[in-house]
Amino acid sequence: MVKNKRRNDTDVEEGGWGWFLVLGLFIGMFIMKGSQVSLGIFFIAFVNYFGEGAGKTSWILSLVTCMAWFMAPLSTALAKKYGHRKIITIGSVLSTVSVFVSTFSNDVWVLALTLGFLNGAGFGLVSAPLTSSLQFYFKKRQSLALGIAYTGIGVGSLSFPPLLNYWLDLYGWRGSLLLYSAMTAHLCISAALVQKPISKFNREPRETPSPETVSLQDDAKDMQKNSTTTVEHEEHSGSHDSIPPTEQSKQTCSKVYAFFKDIGTFFDLTLLLDASFLIFLLTYSVFSMGQNIITMHLAPRIEDIGISKETIALILSLYGMGNIVGAPVLGAIASYVKVVRRNIYYYFSGILFATGLTVILFTLSSNPYFIATFVIVQGFTRGGYSAQTIVLVRKIVGDENTTTGYGWTLLFASIGQLIGAPISGYLRDYTGRYTASFYLGGACFIASGLSMLLLSTIRTRCTNKGCCGKPDSYQHPENTELKTM
Repeated sequence: MVKNKRRNDTDVEEGGWGWFLVLGLFIGMFIMKGSQVSLGIFFIAFVNYFGEGAGKTSWILSLVTCMAWFMAPLSTALAKKYGHRKIITIGSVLSTVSVFVSTFSNDVWVLALTLGFLNGAGFGLVSAPLTSSLQFYFKKRQSLALGIAYTGIGVGSLSFPPLLNYWLDLYGWRGSLLLYSAMTAHLCISAALVQKPISKFNREPRETPSPETVSLQDDAKDMQKNSTTTVEHEEHSGSHDSIPPTEQSKQTCSKVYAFFKDIGTFFDLTLLLDASFLIFLLTYSVFSMGQNIITMHLAPRIEDIGISKETIALILSLYGMGNIVGAPVLGAIASYVKVVRRNIYYYFSGILFATGLTVILFTLSSNPYFIATFVIVQGFTRGGYSAQTIVLVRKIVGDENTTTGYGWTLLFASIGQLIGAPISGYLRDYTGRYTASFYLGGACFIASGLSMLLLSTIRTRCTNKGCCGKPDSYQHPENTELKTM
């Protein structure tokens, strides 16, 4: 007996073109996230050039990550309305131009505006829509797909440190930023790989029309186009004479109001009423603060120990090696090990605990081999918690709210990303060392791990009672569509 399964027009084959989208996300992660750890090398160059304290200079790089995450809800809303590819392309152009303009900066705060604020905003328009697009192609293997794509962070972290160090020695920080802007322009490749899914149930062969039919259709289209153009020209030429200036202003204001009202509907504030999701957002904000401290001040912390710039670049490359291994391995474990898949909160919590402990242990030794081991572990664990974030969001809010939920997650994370590095920098200015800064970073990871354990307990009880959120399941949405562009 054949069972009749409900066919959804928006259901697509698992994978398919999605693997090209994985390539696009890999390129995006390589450029945007892979360069973040390496930006610590720029941080050292900025401190030496401008002669400012670590706290003030930290705002430059902190704003990059902050804005990249703060823009997430707006970028996902715009992607839903205008299409993912268009928004990703706009973000790519904005980042490229802002980094290029940064080469002319002569002040820390100008760099904070161009290289930090505007460049981060461009990254924000790219990151969330590009990452959330994978959900339309992957259901069962989403963790694996994200793990593969997020190896771009590792490859970037492996490649950028020696490359940026070479550029800085050869061209200085201005020339290095110029080359970096050219590399940022390659985000447009990621935008080009975003395509609209085609339903696997609606692939009927098309009839080939005869030459006569094609000719008649072309003639009809030309006639329709000419008549439409004539009418639009007449209406446009007479519009300025018939509509008074005051009425035109009112119409313009109405259009602007309608635009923002329409965009606002995509933010879905009701998600914040889910207690478990709100706890997850606060957890992610604290954990992001610790991540920002480690990412931005790892290079200057190693320099304080007395290690040369060349050795620092090599050590930071080990971060990339750990991430290349960690992202697919931890992603595959989350995808194929049933015990882990059913207890994803504990899995995520364990990764955060391990990261926090290694950060604290990092302050206990200045041995280069110990530091190298620490950097590898950091890269490995980051491959786990970065790739699994959207999986957790999807598990909490459901398939239909994944894009919006991921946007809210990055928005709350931007708070931690904004204040983490500056606080760490001011602690460095006050104490003269980065030891207290890394204690704070480790504490943030451990606190987030404890919060994830609490979230698991609350989530289980709330799901059983039906008092909050959606059940932890993976169901196809009924009306999910990826707009193009």
